Amino acid sequence: MAQKAGLQGAFNLRPVPCGGNNRVFELHAGPEKLFLKSYFRHIKDTRDRLDAEFGFISFAWQQGIRLTPKPIAIDRDHHLGLYEFIEGDHLKPDDVNKDAIHQAIKFYRALNRNKNNSLALVLPHASEACFSIKAHVLLVDQRLKRLQKMNIDDAITKAALKFIHKELTPMWKKIKTTLLRRLSAKRLNKKQPLALAERCLSPSDFGFHNALCQDSGELRFIDFEYAGWDDPAKLVCDFFCQPAVPVPFKFFSTFQTAIASQFTEQKRVIDRINLLFPLYQLKWCCILLNEFLPGGKARRVFAGEQNHTIAQQKQLEKAHTLFLKIRTKE
Repeated sequence: MAQKAGLQGAFNLRPVPCGGNNRVFELHAGPEKLFLKSYFRHIKDTRDRLDAEFGFISFAWQQGIRLTPKPIAIDRDHHLGLYEFIEGDHLKPDDVNKDAIHQAIKFYRALNRNKNNSLALVLPHASEACFSIKAHVLLVDQRLKRLQKMNIDDAITKAALKFIHKELTPMWKKIKTTLLRRLSAKRLNKKQPLALAERCLSPSDFGFHNALCQDSGELRFIDFEYAGWDDPAKLVCDFFCQPAVPVPFKFFSTFQTAIASQFTEQKRVIDRINLLFPLYQLKWCCILLNEFLPGGKARRVFAGEQNHTIAQQKQLEKAHTLFLKIRTKE
């Protein structure tokens, strides 16, 4: 693969212990240092993570955007992607400041500046893309139902299932009832799909957990295997719900206004964000519990996780913490 990409010299491969879903490596080819990603595949996970990420990054580079790794080579037969190796530091919660927010907004705007050209239109839908209120509700319904059906294997799965049935499920019913009542009051059609002009190109899983800070202070964004076309309201909700490097809520208004400003009907976008935000907080509680599902476990094992029970305990604690934030706002 490296030779086909025109790289010269002896090759050396070193595992990098940072992949949550995939195997990742430093590839040294002579003087070159590159990033090799071996993508997870599972019979119950039909998304082509390799094509989604490589295609999205290739589009960005074709548009002159240099805030992602440069795509070098792709090997679909072996599910491998080869990229520029970005030197930089992972951000910590205290690093999320006004400048970081503006850099994230700048990246989003650059991606969407030419969203109507032919190269953008062939990009796939984002993972779990939603283009109607009904689709957003169905997304959480399906996630919760999968968790409700999980098997009790030990004490930790028993505790998780109790949390799902006693806490998450009743809260979801309240959120859904409130959402449908607000829809009715505003006379909005939950089945009405977003027109193409109301959709955006989303990095998906967008947040500072997927950014590296270079010595210059510039952020480079990584991990686009879920990227594609989506609802801008979902992008904003996910951005503020992801728990890995939390974004302070004091930036919520600035960020949602910046995203909405790219659309003709700005108020409609902001109304939809505010309507969907409680729903996405609960969705992220479900995402944190993916460790208890067969696909989630398989991804972690593939990526090299050693102790799955400890990982499950950590994720259950995170889900509890996020749930308490939702309950406090009732």
